[in-house]
Amino acid sequence: MFRRASRLLLSFVMLMAGAAAGVGVTATAAHADSCYTWNRTLSQGSSGGDVTQLQIRVAGWVTSGERLSYDGQYGARTTAAVKKFQSAYGLAADGVAGPATFNKIYSLQDADCTPVHFSYAELNKCNSDWSGGAVSAATAKSNALRTMWKLEAMRHALGDVPITISSGFRSRACNNAVGGSATSRH
Repeated sequence: MFRRASRLLLSFVMLMAGAAAGVGVTATAAHADSCYTWNRTLSQGSSGGDVTQLQIRVAGWVTSGERLSYDGQYGARTTAAVKKFQSAYGLAADGVAGPATFNKIYSLQDADCTPVHFSYAELNKCNSDWSGGAVSAATAKSNALRTMWKLEAMRHALGDVPITISSGFRSRACNNAVGGSATSRH
């Protein structure tokens, strides 16, 4: 909560300083973030790792029943998800990810790239190094991050109500220790 308030205050101070100096926001201006910083405006047809980072953060805003690929290709589904994200947060919903969209994302995430309302610890209560599961530790942690951003979208869509996580990743040993099913996909 303190981090989010600090970020909002910093954003406001920077905005006011720019306004006082007569500086306008350009298409490439966005405040730096310790997790990830976008350096260009993204739109349909863009591709690259920066698009993948955007897709992770807007995947929860797809139309019900659809899935957004994390493929680094800014196609029609990414455009639609960005539009829904923008609309949900009161931004101009044009489907183009620029400074306003990135600044909103920055205000929603902590330094480890998790959304401000969720943490890795919530999704991994028994095995802090993410190993011992059906997939590699890196994949398990990446899946958790993607899940948290989808939960953040759900939380906002429900009116910013808290969501309690009761279970997430479990290594095989942890799953056995808590009496989980042998076919569990935790």
